[in-house]
Amino acid sequence: MQVILTKDFHPAGQKGQAIRVAKGYFTNFLFPNGLAVVATKKNVARAELVNKQIQEKAAQLRKEAEKLRETLKETTLHLKEKLTKSGSLYSKVSATEIVEALKSQAKVEVSVNNVMLKDSIKKTGTFEVDIKLEGGLVAKVKLVVEGITE
Repeated sequence: MQVILTKDFHPAGQKGQAIRVAKGYFTNFLFPNGLAVVATKKNVARAELVNKQIQEKAAQLRKEAEKLRETLKETTLHLKEKLTKSGSLYSKVSATEIVEALKSQAKVEVSVNNVMLKDSIKKTGTFEVDIKLEGGLVAKVKLVVEGITE
């Protein structure tokens, strides 16, 4: 039976996609949960319109992500962290601190989940931090960690 998904559904496919399923699967699971409709001419036309809108939105998001990547490439963040008597940091630099620095210093908001730290930052110095953006793009931000003593 040919159906069109009305929502993204991981094992089956994405919203607007036409898939072939068993009649019982559609009747007992997909349709009652609002995940799919029968692939009539009207529903196929509607799905094509939805797919076109999704593609346009994805293209717009990718364009914005590319602009943001260029902005972040030229950004240098500065963090001041407390040092121990031996000269190392009291605690490692967290993704939350990087997000706060991006927000305050670069006026850019990203999710903590988008900050990809390769290794823990436990010392002063200059580091490169990857920020995951829409469309699979990755921006590199320069991070300078400076130590302060009390």
